[in-house]
Amino acid sequence: MECQTIKNGDLVEVWKPVVGAEDKYMVSNLGNVKSLMRKVISDGHLKTVPEKMLSLCKGTNYLTVRLRSFRGRCELVHRLVAEAFIPNPQNKPQVNHIDGNKLNNKVNNLEWVTFSENNKHAFRTGLKSTLGEKHTRHKLTSQQVIEIRNKRGLYSQVELAEKYNVSRANISAIQTRRSWYCINENGKS
Repeated sequence: MECQTIKNGDLVEVWKPVVGAEDKYMVSNLGNVKSLMRKVISDGHLKTVPEKMLSLCKGTNYLTVRLRSFRGRCELVHRLVAEAFIPNPQNKPQVNHIDGNKLNNKVNNLEWVTFSENNKHAFRTGLKSTLGEKHTRHKLTSQQVIEIRNKRGLYSQVELAEKYNVSRANISAIQTRRSWYCINENGKS
């Protein structure tokens, strides 16, 4: 199957077959997915199923699409785009969204990366952080941190630790600003 091109306003949408399902689906450089026209037997009759744009679903932060009889799961749209349009000579395992927007699956926003490269990009762009509520393992909210600081001297560290379900050492670090130092009394970083 060859590449199909359609012009939409100023954007040129280029279609290529989905790798591994070349006879059933196509993906575009703009992140759209469609099923191809095909013939199926239904109730003993030969029926033509027309070409159809597929609905994209928001999975866990990423857009996905269900491709019937293909790997048996929802597929990540950005991976389908990358597999069809972006060479991967170093066989890198992950696809990165360059602008950090996980819903922007245009080919010019995607690149193949290693786990390490993807992680570094996430920290560099602020998608991941070791500070405050952006920390992947935070247990407290910024508001709770402010409350803990405001209750210094009114309650013991042990009492605060029990109330907020953290260790006494955590309470001490918050009150002395060794942790959550990015949060001021207004709750702003």
